[in-house]
Amino acid sequence: MSLLRTVRRRLGRPESLFAEGLLLAFVLLYYPSNYWGLMGMETSLVTLWALLALRLALGQDETRVRVLPWLGVVLGLAFWTRPDALILAALLLAYRAYALGLRAWRVWFMEGLIVLAFVTALSLFRLVYYGALVPNTYTLKVGGMPLLPRLRDGLGFIAPYLATTTALFGLGLLGLMDGLRAWWQQLRANRRSWWRLDMTQRTLSLLALVVILHVAYQIWTGGDPWPYWRMLVPAMPALFVLAVLGLEWLMARLAQRLPAALGKLGALALAGFSISLALQPFLPELIFQKSAYRVGYHVILAERAVLLNEILRPGARLAVFSAGIVPYYTDFHVIDMLGKNDTYIASLPPDRSGAVSWHGMNSVPGHNKYDLFYSIETQQATYAERLSWGAQGLRVPRMTEIHLGRLSFFLDLSSPYVDQEALQARLAQAESATAP
Repeated sequence: MSLLRTVRRRLGRPESLFAEGLLLAFVLLYYPSNYWGLMGMETSLVTLWALLALRLALGQDETRVRVLPWLGVVLGLAFWTRPDALILAALLLAYRAYALGLRAWRVWFMEGLIVLAFVTALSLFRLVYYGALVPNTYTLKVGGMPLLPRLRDGLGFIAPYLATTTALFGLGLLGLMDGLRAWWQQLRANRRSWWRLDMTQRTLSLLALVVILHVAYQIWTGGDPWPYWRMLVPAMPALFVLAVLGLEWLMARLAQRLPAALGKLGALALAGFSISLALQPFLPELIFQKSAYRVGYHVILAERAVLLNEILRPGARLAVFSAGIVPYYTDFHVIDMLGKNDTYIASLPPDRSGAVSWHGMNSVPGHNKYDLFYSIETQQATYAERLSWGAQGLRVPRMTEIHLGRLSFFLDLSSPYVDQEALQARLAQAESATAP
């Protein structure tokens, strides 16, 4: 609400409860942002930092220039939360430099120094602790992947998002109309003034660039393993604000021909259609026809972690593909077979054969580098989640497949770190549960 009020004030428009109600409905109904928040991912926190940073950057009266230290702090915290938030930081600092001009260079320079302090502190910590300046996930997801195949994968992944968000993008474009018209008239009067934007044009351009850069970044990274728009959620509030402005622009045009009440009804109908289209892929979860995405699998992983705590002894080594829940709920040495915390795996060439492909991507970032022999045999894993992935499959004689109800995995039964008594007790329990 605060961001919308700030934008409207900069556009010279009064506050509107109707517009605020529309924005609130968009934010509350948009399933991906709620999903990632409930799943405990960093997405919601990055979104919060993005909203605060936009509010700070747009909230200052640019005729009374002063340093906004909190802007630098918020952007720095966003970077600490997820390093790719540096893109948003660069955009907002560039906006401040443009809006304030060279005469106020000390202001935006100091704000940039604050962000740089956060970036430097984390980079030095990473260098000391991990021995690398860049995150291992950057090497894992981008390293070794040629640009053109990565862009194709990114476009293939994001195509459903663009298709289902088309109506919101259309409304957002309408929200830019006043700024675009004024800029076009200015351009026709003086072509050399194309880069001089007034406050309305600057404000609308910034909101549009937030959305455009997030979409471009998602394409550049080559996609994401989960089609719930994790990287795009932080930009959605900016798109929602533009969409609400677009609905108001449309209502103003309709008011010239229709009663105001009919114009509002039309705007509500269009808003409902736009958000419904964006929510269409998630509708079964929204109406509780099926459980939330991957929650059932997460329950299985939690059960597996409980079981491993029972049947393994300290010193066991776990080779896993899902390196979140099981490591969190156990206290064993974990081998991440997909390399998120393994520099050797992260530095391997990606598998571009199509063996690791889903959701429109031929080679899924973060899941397309692996060496099962290294992870299971070289590192002498006691437990392995699976013995196959992508184009690789291992036959490991020392590993025995274990079935306990709906849980199945591989164990090295000759390992001293397997509690044979506890394992046999659980096997007997599972057998008696399935006996007629």
